[in-house]
Amino acid sequence: MQAFASWWDGGSQNESAELSPPSGKRRPDAPPPRSQRAAYDPERVTSVPRDGPAKPSRVPAESFGVGMVFEVSPVDSCSVRVAQIDQNCSAGRAGVIHIHDEILKVGGDIVEKQSLVNCKSLILGKQGTYITLTFRRVTSEGPYVYEVDLMRGASEFIEMASQCKAMSLEQAKLLQRVRDLTGLADSQKEELATVKSELRRMEVSLATSRKGGAAELAEAHAERAQMQKELAASLASADDLKAELWA
Repeated sequence: MQAFASWWDGGSQNESAELSPPSGKRRPDAPPPRSQRAAYDPERVTSVPRDGPAKPSRVPAESFGVGMVFEVSPVDSCSVRVAQIDQNCSAGRAGVIHIHDEILKVGGDIVEKQSLVNCKSLILGKQGTYITLTFRRVTSEGPYVYEVDLMRGASEFIEMASQCKAMSLEQAKLLQRVRDLTGLADSQKEELATVKSELRRMEVSLATSRKGGAAELAEAHAERAQMQKELAASLASADDLKAELWA
Protein backbone atom coordinates (compact mmCIF):
# COMPACT_ATOMS: atom_id res chain seq x y z
CA MET A 1 0.00 0.00 0.00
CA GLN A 2 1.65 3.22 -1.07
CA ALA A 3 1.50 6.27 1.15
CA PHE A 4 0.41 8.92 -1.33
CA ALA A 5 -2.82 9.89 -3.09
CA SER A 6 -3.38 9.97 -6.82
CA TRP A 7 -2.42 13.66 -7.07
CA TRP A 8 1.18 12.46 -6.89
CA ASP A 9 0.71 9.80 -9.52
CA GLY A 10 1.05 12.28 -12.36
CA GLY A 11 -2.44 11.45 -13.64
CA SER A 12 -4.96 8.66 -13.74
CA GLN A 13 -3.85 5.03 -13.91
CA ASN A 14 -5.86 4.70 -17.17
CA GLU A 15 -4.11 7.63 -18.80
CA SER A 16 -2.08 5.46 -21.23
CA ALA A 17 -2.84 6.43 -24.77
CA GLU A 18 -4.15 3.86 -27.17
CA LEU A 19 -1.76 2.74 -29.86
CA SER A 20 -2.74 3.32 -33.44
CA PRO A 21 -2.52 0.24 -35.64
CA PRO A 22 0.72 -0.04 -37.62
CA SER A 23 0.57 1.23 -41.14
CA GLY A 24 2.54 -1.68 -42.61
CA LYS A 25 1.53 -5.30 -42.68
CA ARG A 26 3.21 -7.81 -40.36
CA ARG A 27 2.64 -11.39 -39.27
CA PRO A 28 0.04 -11.90 -36.52
CA ASP A 29 2.60 -13.65 -34.29
CA ALA A 30 5.28 -10.95 -34.74
CA PRO A 31 6.15 -8.82 -31.66
CA PRO A 32 5.07 -5.16 -31.66
CA PRO A 33 7.53 -2.53 -32.88
CA ARG A 34 10.19 -1.41 -30.38
CA SER A 35 8.57 2.01 -29.96
CA GLN A 36 5.30 0.32 -28.87
CA ARG A 37 6.65 -2.42 -26.57
CA ALA A 38 6.53 -0.29 -23.41
CA ALA A 39 2.74 -0.35 -23.47
CA TYR A 40 2.78 -4.16 -23.37
CA ASP A 41 4.97 -4.36 -20.26
CA PRO A 42 2.65 -5.27 -17.33
CA GLU A 43 5.28 -4.13 -14.80
CA ARG A 44 5.07 -0.50 -15.92
CA VAL A 45 2.21 2.02 -16.13
CA THR A 46 3.16 4.30 -18.98
CA SER A 47 1.80 6.99 -21.20
CA VAL A 48 2.85 6.49 -24.83
CA PRO A 49 2.38 9.58 -26.96
CA ARG A 50 2.29 9.17 -30.70
CA ASP A 51 5.21 11.51 -31.30
CA GLY A 52 7.70 10.35 -28.68
CA PRO A 53 9.02 7.46 -26.54
CA ALA A 54 7.11 6.06 -23.57
CA LYS A 55 7.54 7.93 -20.28
CA PRO A 56 6.59 6.71 -16.78
CA SER A 57 3.44 8.42 -15.50
CA ARG A 58 3.65 7.30 -11.86
CA VAL A 59 6.09 6.20 -9.17
CA PRO A 60 7.53 2.69 -9.73
CA ALA A 61 5.73 -0.11 -7.94
CA GLU A 62 8.77 -0.91 -5.82
CA SER A 63 8.63 2.50 -4.08
CA PHE A 64 6.73 2.79 -0.80
CA GLY A 65 5.76 5.56 1.55
CA VAL A 66 5.08 5.74 5.27
CA GLY A 67 1.26 5.91 5.27
CA MET A 68 0.42 9.61 4.89
CA VAL A 69 -1.29 11.88 2.36
CA PHE A 70 -0.12 15.49 2.19
CA GLU A 71 -1.81 18.61 0.89
CA VAL A 72 -0.99 22.23 0.24
CA SER A 73 -2.15 24.34 3.17
CA PRO A 74 -5.14 26.52 2.26
CA VAL A 75 -3.81 29.16 4.67
CA ASP A 76 -0.27 29.23 3.28
CA SER A 77 0.02 27.91 -0.27
CA CYS A 78 3.78 27.46 0.18
CA SER A 79 3.53 24.95 3.05
CA VAL A 80 2.78 21.21 2.85
CA ARG A 81 0.83 19.60 5.67
CA VAL A 82 -0.58 16.20 6.63
CA ALA A 83 -4.07 15.54 5.24
CA GLN A 84 -4.58 11.82 6.03
CA ILE A 85 -2.83 9.15 8.11
CA ASP A 86 -3.10 5.40 7.55
CA GLN A 87 -3.25 3.90 11.05
CA ASN A 88 -1.99 0.54 9.75
CA CYS A 89 1.28 1.97 8.39
CA SER A 90 4.28 3.30 10.27
CA ALA A 91 3.01 6.90 10.43
CA GLY A 92 -0.17 5.82 12.22
CA ARG A 93 1.60 3.29 14.42
CA ALA A 94 4.06 5.95 15.61
CA GLY A 95 1.18 7.78 17.27
CA VAL A 96 2.86 11.20 17.28
CA ILE A 97 1.83 12.73 13.95
CA HIS A 98 -1.38 14.77 13.79
CA ILE A 99 -3.51 15.95 10.91
CA HIS A 100 -2.45 19.45 9.69
CA ASP A 101 1.13 19.07 11.00
CA GLU A 102 3.43 20.84 8.54
CA ILE A 103 6.39 18.88 7.14
CA LEU A 104 9.71 20.75 7.31
CA LYS A 105 12.44 18.22 6.49
CA VAL A 106 12.76 14.79 4.88
CA GLY A 107 15.94 13.23 6.14
CA GLY A 108 18.48 16.03 5.81
CA ASP A 109 16.62 17.85 3.02
CA ILE A 110 14.55 20.93 3.81
CA VAL A 111 11.15 20.72 2.08
CA GLU A 112 9.53 23.73 3.69
CA LYS A 113 8.02 25.98 1.02
CA GLN A 114 8.59 23.29 -1.63
CA SER A 115 6.18 21.33 -3.84
CA LEU A 116 4.25 18.17 -3.08
CA VAL A 117 6.06 16.36 -5.87
CA ASN A 118 9.42 17.11 -4.30
CA CYS A 119 8.21 15.81 -0.92
CA LYS A 120 6.96 12.64 -2.57
CA SER A 121 10.23 11.96 -4.39
CA LEU A 122 12.17 12.30 -1.11
CA ILE A 123 9.83 10.26 1.08
CA LEU A 124 9.17 7.31 -1.22
CA GLY A 125 11.80 4.58 -1.24
CA LYS A 126 12.58 0.90 -0.87
CA GLN A 127 10.32 -1.08 1.41
CA GLY A 128 11.86 -1.75 4.83
CA THR A 129 14.12 1.31 4.84
CA TYR A 130 13.78 4.15 7.34
CA ILE A 131 13.35 7.87 6.84
CA THR A 132 13.45 10.70 9.40
CA LEU A 133 10.73 13.34 9.01
CA THR A 134 10.60 16.71 10.77
CA PHE A 135 7.22 18.32 11.46
CA ARG A 136 5.92 21.54 12.96
CA ARG A 137 2.67 21.76 14.86
CA VAL A 138 0.94 24.98 15.88
CA THR A 139 -0.25 24.79 19.50
CA SER A 140 -1.69 27.23 22.00
CA GLU A 141 1.76 27.53 23.53
CA GLY A 142 3.45 28.22 20.20
CA PRO A 143 5.13 26.18 17.42
CA TYR A 144 6.19 22.66 18.35
CA VAL A 145 8.85 21.00 16.16
CA TYR A 146 9.58 17.27 16.40
CA GLU A 147 11.23 14.42 14.49
CA VAL A 148 10.03 10.87 13.91
CA ASP A 149 11.74 7.85 12.31
CA LEU A 150 9.38 5.87 10.08
CA MET A 151 9.75 2.66 8.09
CA ARG A 152 8.69 2.65 4.46
CA GLY A 153 6.34 -0.14 3.46
CA ALA A 154 2.84 -1.43 2.88
CA SER A 155 0.56 -2.03 5.86
CA GLU A 156 1.02 -5.83 5.59
CA PHE A 157 4.81 -5.42 5.61
CA ILE A 158 4.70 -3.03 8.58
CA GLU A 159 2.48 -5.50 10.49
CA MET A 160 4.93 -8.31 9.80
CA ALA A 161 7.87 -6.13 10.82
CA SER A 162 6.04 -5.18 14.02
CA GLN A 163 5.41 -8.82 14.84
CA CYS A 164 9.05 -9.69 14.14
CA LYS A 165 10.16 -6.86 16.42
CA ALA A 166 7.83 -8.06 19.18
CA MET A 167 9.18 -11.59 18.79
CA SER A 168 12.75 -10.28 18.92
CA LEU A 169 11.99 -8.39 22.13
CA GLU A 170 10.37 -11.47 23.65
CA GLN A 171 13.36 -13.56 22.61
CA ALA A 172 15.70 -11.02 24.20
CA LYS A 173 13.69 -11.19 27.43
CA LEU A 174 13.84 -14.99 27.42
CA LEU A 175 17.59 -14.95 26.78
CA GLN A 176 18.07 -12.50 29.65
CA ARG A 177 15.95 -14.75 31.87
CA VAL A 178 18.11 -17.74 30.91
CA ARG A 179 21.26 -15.72 31.71
CA ASP A 180 19.81 -14.72 35.09
CA LEU A 181 18.89 -18.32 35.92
CA THR A 182 22.30 -19.52 34.76
CA GLY A 183 23.98 -16.95 36.99
CA LEU A 184 21.76 -17.96 39.90
CA ALA A 185 22.57 -21.63 39.32
CA ASP A 186 26.31 -20.86 39.21
CA SER A 187 25.99 -18.87 42.44
CA GLN A 188 24.12 -21.72 44.11
CA LYS A 189 26.78 -24.17 42.90
CA GLU A 190 29.50 -22.05 44.47
CA GLU A 191 27.51 -21.80 47.71
CA LEU A 192 26.95 -25.57 47.70
CA ALA A 193 30.66 -26.18 47.14
CA THR A 194 31.43 -23.91 50.12
CA VAL A 195 28.95 -25.80 52.32
CA LYS A 196 30.44 -29.15 51.27
CA SER A 197 33.94 -27.90 52.08
CA GLU A 198 32.78 -26.74 55.50
CA LEU A 199 31.13 -30.11 56.14
CA ARG A 200 34.34 -31.96 55.24
CA ARG A 201 36.30 -29.71 57.59
CA MET A 202 33.84 -30.42 60.40
CA GLU A 203 34.02 -34.17 59.73
CA VAL A 204 37.81 -34.10 59.94
CA SER A 205 37.65 -32.09 63.15
CA LEU A 206 35.11 -34.50 64.64
CA ALA A 207 37.19 -37.52 63.69
CA THR A 208 40.25 -35.91 65.26
CA SER A 209 38.26 -35.16 68.40
CA ARG A 210 37.06 -38.75 68.55
CA LYS A 211 40.62 -40.08 68.28
CA GLY A 212 41.80 -37.68 70.95
CA GLY A 213 38.92 -38.62 73.24
CA ALA A 214 39.61 -42.34 72.87
CA ALA A 215 43.27 -41.86 73.83
CA GLU A 216 42.34 -39.81 76.88
CA LEU A 217 39.78 -42.43 77.93
CA ALA A 218 42.35 -45.22 77.66
CA GLU A 219 44.80 -43.22 79.73
CA ALA A 220 42.12 -42.63 82.38
CA HIS A 221 41.38 -46.37 82.50
CA ALA A 222 45.08 -47.12 82.93
CA GLU A 223 45.38 -44.63 85.79
CA ARG A 224 42.33 -46.14 87.46
CA ALA A 225 43.78 -49.65 87.21
CA GLN A 226 47.08 -48.44 88.69
CA MET A 227 45.23 -46.78 91.54
CA GLN A 228 43.27 -49.98 92.19
CA LYS A 229 46.53 -51.95 92.32
CA GLU A 230 48.07 -49.47 94.76
CA LEU A 231 44.90 -49.59 96.90
CA ALA A 232 45.00 -53.38 97.00
CA ALA A 233 48.67 -53.31 98.00
CA SER A 234 47.92 -50.82 100.75
CA LEU A 235 45.08 -53.00 102.08
CA ALA A 236 47.39 -56.01 102.07
CA SER A 237 50.02 -54.11 104.03
CA ALA A 238 47.41 -53.02 106.52
CA ASP A 239 46.27 -56.60 107.04
CA ASP A 240 49.82 -57.74 107.62
CA LEU A 241 50.33 -54.98 110.13
CA LYS A 242 47.19 -55.99 112.02
CA ALA A 243 48.28 -59.58 112.12
CA GLU A 244 51.64 -58.61 113.63
CA LEU A 245 49.98 -56.47 116.27
CA TRP A 246 47.66 -59.24 117.40
CA ALA A 247 50.32 -61.83 117.44
